[in-house]
Amino acid sequence: MLDSDAAIARYQEKLDFRPAANAEAVGLKWVFLAPAADDSFQIELAAWRGAEERPG
Repeated sequence: MLDSDAAIARYQEKLDFRPAANAEAVGLKWVFLAPAADDSFQIELAAWRGAEERPG
């Protein structure tokens, strides 16, 4: 999925995950998602400048 906001929305809608933390630096964006009631498990989504233009 190319759009990081769409990816986050998908995890929220389908799996009931929520953003636990995020960071941006030097054209990179990281979002850590966790289940609604559990901070002991997180997944990381990363996006970078130009990712939208890459072929799928």
